[in-house]
Amino acid sequence: MRDYNKDLEIMLEELTEDEYDEEADLDEGSAGYKLLKELVGCVGKKNSANSFYFCKKYELSGQQFRRIISAARRRGFPICANKYGYYMPESFEDVHETIHSLNSRADAIFSVARGLEQYCNKY
Repeated sequence: MRDYNKDLEIMLEELTEDEYDEEADLDEGSAGYKLLKELVGCVGKKNSANSFYFCKKYELSGQQFRRIISAARRRGFPICANKYGYYMPESFEDVHETIHSLNSRADAIFSVARGLEQYCNKY
């Protein structure tokens, strides 16, 4: 099994000032850091934890939680998700399922934006 604790430490060490997102504070001791440290123990779908759990435990809003997850994913940290919650992958299949889900959501958002553009182009 992959050592996600080591991967997390490397990712956090490699953060540069340009990449730092104040709204997704990942400094040691912060709620974001503690959340990610706990999440590395949630390996596999069967160990997923939902956002409500993390938000309540670390006193985060849903938006703050999503920014932390997004910041970590943008830096290549492989946080997976399904309808039950967030977890670390057991296999590349887990990662590919999450990629497919994210791409499907992005396609739906772009479709909505195109519909709004069509409206604007009429007038």
